Amino acid sequence: EVRADEYDENRHFLLSHFNRETFEESLQDLPTIISQFKINRIEVWITNDRDQTEGIRELVALADLGEGFPDKITNVHPSTTVNQNAGKSIDGKILPSNDANRLYADLVSNPTNRFRQNAVGRLQGPAFDMEQSRDFERVRARLLTQSEFSFHPDLGFVSVNVNVRPDQVLAVAYEYTYNGKVYKVGEFSNDLPVGDTTNLNVLYTRMLKSTTPRVDVPAWDLMMKNFYNIGAYQVNQEDFRLDITYEDPGKGEKRFLPTSSIANIPLIRVFDVDQLNVQLDPQPDGIFDFVPGLTIYPRNGRIMFPVLEPFGQKLTDEI
Repeated sequence: EVRADEYDENRHFLLSHFNRETFEESLQDLPTIISQFKINRIEVWITNDRDQTEGIRELVALADLGEGFPDKITNVHPSTTVNQNAGKSIDGKILPSNDANRLYADLVSNPTNRFRQNAVGRLQGPAFDMEQSRDFERVRARLLTQSEFSFHPDLGFVSVNVNVRPDQVLAVAYEYTYNGKVYKVGEFSNDLPVGDTTNLNVLYTRMLKSTTPRVDVPAWDLMMKNFYNIGAYQVNQEDFRLDITYEDPGKGEKRFLPTSSIANIPLIRVFDVDQLNVQLDPQPDGIFDFVPGLTIYPRNGRIMFPVLEPFGQKLTDEI
């Protein structure tokens, strides 16, 4: 039993607002994913809170790096002007890349911006006019191993298997193919040397989470709110049942929402987790759609709704 507000927070993050924009339409024909997007390579970094010495780098994690949606730019400044000549999706959306806006080009135009001792001052100065924690973080971070995270190559999100504290930074660099062309966001650990002890070079990465998460900035929407931890492992389909119920005050639990425009529709269908039958044909049958790697992750007991905000915008739209 899990309540609607108990989603698996600070674990699952979309890589960009493009991936958020295309998430639901990519899952409209379950169990098939409709996507031209395919991650080839990804590195995930987290604030180093261990006495670890390997896989450690100084990062500058930037909220706007690679962002091509003007209304999702955090720091409105000439350096974050969207590049209209950047790569575009089939329907004309600017794809995430280091060329999606001017920020990356402006950063690398001056090599001394990379020096650890210069980074914060330059970003907060007039050249970029950024606010720390909202627009960027400079952090000593460790590279997560393959066993510490997973990612969905077609939907463009990453799931972290380690506990992420509220005061930790999470950042990524990734490369993907879209419609046959390769794009890159951020820098990989082997893209440039560390540098000498005086002029320690920082890596530029995409910030998914800062030390002070805020609901009033675009990055808040990158944290996924459609994952739920059911507290089970190695889930067997034959032994598994999932239902969604509404607690009607004084009248018990119901499988539907009474006195509403959707009163006759089972909630499990309202939230798009009953679109298929057990043979995965497109026919609702009143049973949760058990699609490993999409609606359920059997190994670690996570449920994923094929909509971004099942108990938020999705429910509002349905009603």
